[in-house]
Amino acid sequence: MRIANAYDAFWFLREHPKFRFREAVLEEEVSRPLEKGERIRTVRDKWNKGARYRIREFRLTRSAMDDNLDIFYAKVDEGGVVNNDQSLNVNVECWLEFGQVKYGVIDGKLVPIHYHDPDLDCGAPTFDEALVKLARKVRRKYGDIKTPAWQKKG
Repeated sequence: MRIANAYDAFWFLREHPKFRFREAVLEEEVSRPLEKGERIRTVRDKWNKGARYRIREFRLTRSAMDDNLDIFYAKVDEGGVVNNDQSLNVNVECWLEFGQVKYGVIDGKLVPIHYHDPDLDCGAPTFDEALVKLARKVRRKYGDIKTPAWQKKG
């Protein structure tokens, strides 16, 4: 998929399968049979290593863009680094951190676990430029995606 601007970058990141995750509940909360597209997986409790839980994952997915895109603004020097000498920090940059989201069990409760992938950290003078950089880093590390039909030009 071509990533030429912030629009392309936004939809690429939002639709990339590596950054989509299924809605889920603990299996004990649901008593009906699995529907098409649902699945059950067993996970261990992150705190209590002996405990195992069954998670029912639904067909409905969400994007890590909604839950795990961290945005920071920083003043940096000419080299793009925060300098200890504050008088040298004359440029504003938008910094982005991103990663996957997966459901896990902690202390008997199902919670979304946010992962930070430091290989994707990036920054630029504007949010739009930083988003394009982030999308290109994701494509380089995790691969491209097919351009959705609704996004293809006539």
